[in-house]
Parts: sequence; C-alpha cells; structure tokens
Amino acid sequence: MKILFVLPRCPWPPYVGQARLAFYRARELSKLGHSVHLFCYGSGINNLLPDQLAQVTEVFESYSFHNLYALHFCLLLVLAIPRFFLSQKPLIASSFTPLYTTCLFKRLVSAGKFDLVHFYSIRSFPLWGVAERLGLHFVVDLVDSMGLNFQNRLEKLSFLVRPVFSFELRRVKRFELSLPAYVHCKAYLVVGSKDLSFLSLRSSTDSRNPCQSNQFPCLKICPIGVEPFAHANIDCSVCTSPKIIFFGSLSYSPNVEALEWMIHRVYHLLVIHIPNIKFLVVGSNPSHLVRNLCSEYPSIQLVENPPSIAEYLFSSFASVAPMVSGSGQQFKVIESLVNSVPCVTTSLAADPLGLRDGINVSVANTPSEFASKISQLFYDTDLAERVSRSGRCYALSRFSWSASAEILEAIYCA
Repeated sequence: MKILFVLPRCPWPPYVGQARLAFYRARELSKLGHSVHLFCYGSGINNLLPDQLAQVTEVFESYSFHNLYALHFCLLLVLAIPRFFLSQKPLIASSFTPLYTTCLFKRLVSAGKFDLVHFYSIRSFPLWGVAERLGLHFVVDLVDSMGLNFQNRLEKLSFLVRPVFSFELRRVKRFELSLPAYVHCKAYLVVGSKDLSFLSLRSSTDSRNPCQSNQFPCLKICPIGVEPFAHANIDCSVCTSPKIIFFGSLSYSPNVEALEWMIHRVYHLLVIHIPNIKFLVVGSNPSHLVRNLCSEYPSIQLVENPPSIAEYLFSSFASVAPMVSGSGQQFKVIESLVNSVPCVTTSLAADPLGLRDGINVSVANTPSEFASKISQLFYDTDLAERVSRSGRCYALSRFSWSASAEILEAIYCA
C-alpha cells in the first residue's frame, strides 16, 4: 500500500508529539511492506541538518516539504480576524494551512497515485476536503481531543486572554462533536480512551456500528508506542549528586505549565528533603519563560535540543511529569518506565494510561505529595526498584510501535 502522511509541523526531532507518531509509525509500516511518503508543512523545516534529513529519508520513501515563514503566519493572522467573527470553524482548524499549501497538496496527491492519506491534527482540516473530492481514502489522526486539551488549560490562563480562549474552546467542542462524515474517510483516530470518551462519539465497537452510518464518523483508538534506549556508551557512575529529570517539548504550553508548577510549587519543598538534588530540564526549543524558570535555582540545569535524552534519563534516579493540563497520552511517562526510570506524575497523566500508584508509577496531585513521592523514591531503594521493574514490564506489554502499526494497518485495509 502506498501511504502519504500529512504532518502540519516540522518532522524533526521525533521525540515531539505528532512528529514522533509519524516517524515511528512510518518506520514500522515500512517493515510491514508498505510504502510511506511524507507531505510536511510548518516553520523550521528548512533548518533541518543533513544528518537529521538523512534519518527522515531512511523512514519515508519520499518527502515534500513546505516551509512556512513569518510572512505566511502574518497573512494567516490577518485572514483569521474575519474568520473569528464570521466562521463557525475553530481557528486552529481553519487558519493554519495557507492556500498555497493546499494547491501543493492537491498537485501531489493528483499525481502520486496514493492508496491512502493519513492526516495528523485538526490543523490539516482544509486538506481533508481535497482528499474527499479526489476520491482518495484517508484517515484523520486527531491524536488527542483538542477540546479536552483546551478545557484543561482554560483555568490556568490569565483573565485577559480567557474570554477569547473560551470562545475558541466552544468552537473546538462543536467541531469535534460534529466531525464530517466523509464518504472516503475510514476513521478518525485518537491515542487514548479518555479522549474517545470526551469526544462523545460512538466507537467502532458500538452495536449500532457507526462505520456503516453516514451520520456518524467512525472513531478508533490507536495508542502510542515507545521503545527502550540503548545503554551503550552511557556512563552513569560519574554522577556526583542525585538527579531528577523533566523532558519533552519545552515550547508546548502544557509542558511549560507543568514545569512552572514544578519549580514554583514543588522544588523549594524538595530541596528540604534532598538538599543536594539536581534538576535536569531537557528538551527542544525552550521558550523564554522556560529559560527564566530554569534560572531561578542554580541546581536546575537546562539542556537544549540534545540529540538524545538517553544519557540524561539514565543519570537520573527519577523522572517527573507533573501534568496539570493538556490531554492525550504522555510519552514522557511511558518512556521513563520502559527505560526502568521510576516516574512521579499526576492522576491526569496516570489514569488514562492505566497506571497504579506504588505499583508501576508514583502518583501525587499536590505540591507536598509530589515532593514526598520523589523523596521516597530516593531514600527507599527497594520501593524504587520495585516500581521501576513493574513499570518497565507494564510499558513493554502495553505500548509498542509495532503494535501501533498493526492497528493502523488493520484500519487502512478495512
């Protein structure tokens, strides 16, 4: 099967959200004998280094990149103003894809003879209708519920921007609750059951079988995958002080909010329990706020855009994922567990993954609880080893890229 992935963001590094899903799923689908190609648009694509581009081409048989510059975003912003008042569609769905990108996509799929198109994110919404009009089979990967994501973040916003954000949230909810039932759309995908429930759509297991209905689109779960890092050439014996790690995209709002909560609410309590502790903040494209946060304590080390987080993860006795907003399944939690590093997280992240406090993860929801749970893992080595071992077994059994690709293959071929 010849498959085209449509990704409305830079495809590298593949440890960031949708880029990770696209990269590793494409790799596994290629192993199953499929030909996977990439159409990608967003900012920063022209900044890919030769070795990064080489790794992308190892997975995708061909690629078509469309870099968006500041001028594109200025024009999109100008066009978004009348749409905000006149259109019922959320801006995140209708105002990210330039008309020129739509023309490029139409030209590519008209000549490419693809069997199926796999769209990522509601940002690619303007392109769904193009595939439908051309008679191309496609799936739409929502990844997670944007409405749930926005709802979790609403209370954290200042009162100045909350009204506009709330207005957009209502539009997003309406959009997600009335997803178009395209004739050629095989399914809408999400990564977890919590997002499925929030969308209030009947899954393919419903006795009424929405896949056979023109009124209800079919919504299915295709979970994330993870894989252990290689331990080669990583020497953790030189660690001179205990370390914890927070990693992920450092420009993604829920991650920034989680880090702000960790530093402002938890860290001053933690240094009382473990005076010589070091806090590693590792990830891509840190925002100005993240830089300021990491400068508040000399024991916090910011590591920007590392080629791999493996050495930093393995040098830490625990990872922290204090999810206080957002949705979807948290890569950082599962990636910690699969690499035998105990994780302290909140119920918002643990519950959708089926994780259990004290069994395969440590769960805390208040600052004092969070600091206490980290301290327990440091001082109680038996507890840390038990949680680490159980967490790794759970992650390996439930989350693999090969299983994710097999689920996709079944959806494609249905």
